[in-house]
Amino acid sequence: MLSDQNASLQSQLKSLQTELESTQQRLQEAESASSWNDDDNWNQTESEDVALRKELEAEISKRNATIEELQRHVERLQKALNEASESADMKALEEMEEMKHQLTMVMEQNNLLKDSEARLMDHADEYAEQMERHRERCVELQVKVTELEEKLRAEQLERKAAARSVEEFSVLRQQLSTAESSLHHTQSQLSNREGTIAELTKKLAEHTKTIEELQMKLKTLAASRRQVTSSQRPSTSSQNPVTPSRPSSRLSTSSRMSTTSSFVPEAVSNPLQTSGSAFDVVVPQNMLKIILKMDEDIGQLQNAVARIREDVVTSSENSEKYSEKTSEEEKNPVAV
Repeated sequence: MLSDQNASLQSQLKSLQTELESTQQRLQEAESASSWNDDDNWNQTESEDVALRKELEAEISKRNATIEELQRHVERLQKALNEASESADMKALEEMEEMKHQLTMVMEQNNLLKDSEARLMDHADEYAEQMERHRERCVELQVKVTELEEKLRAEQLERKAAARSVEEFSVLRQQLSTAESSLHHTQSQLSNREGTIAELTKKLAEHTKTIEELQMKLKTLAASRRQVTSSQRPSTSSQNPVTPSRPSSRLSTSSRMSTTSSFVPEAVSNPLQTSGSAFDVVVPQNMLKIILKMDEDIGQLQNAVARIREDVVTSSENSEKYSEKTSEEEKNPVAV
């Protein structure tokens, strides 16, 4: 720290000395210039030269004072540096004495350790015997610890097996209760299905009877229609063909028949005519209404028969499905 300050002050001192020399040189140049002025500088007064000289002398004196102050400061720092170096030497001597003291203590401890080592070497055989005894004791204890661990493991396995048995027993009991409830549910379903089968059988018999009755009615209506159409069949002469004077509206009863019916009436050779020539047979209006009404009744009966047949088929299929499912459940009872 002090050496750094001393170096910086010395550098400042050198710079000031350089500036002082440059100032003195300027002063000399000014004096020489004032004595050797040419004709153009005769107007410069003597007072200005004196002022400039005084200013330069003041600056030189100021710089000299600064240099003296810096020299004194450098001397103080040099003195402090010398004192610090002397104190550092003293500190080094003290540290050396301390290290000597520590070295003495370490040597004493080393001697003590050597004595202890000698005593330990004397007791080495005894320590070896003790170590062997301890090793044998450790082996015996290790065997006992292994036996105790095996016993503890066996007890843990027994406890786990008992807990597992309890869990399995509870699971089996739950499965038994579930199976019993499932059995009761199946029995109730079976009884319900038996009742449903009986009801479906009854409905099937009723539908069969209704179909037979409707078929009888259909046959009766078809026979009545054939009789009506045969009684109203026109009788035309083979020598005089019929030449209608104006277009007639012909009614075909066979075209009004439903295609789904299995009872198709006999085809009429000549269609009925509501109006025509003088030789055409005129069918009464009420008879036409009767025929149309019979056609509508036949169509309705045929549709009813088709619906009943579909219901019968559906009921039969459901009954067969219930029977098959019941037989499968009887063959495969619930395992408890």
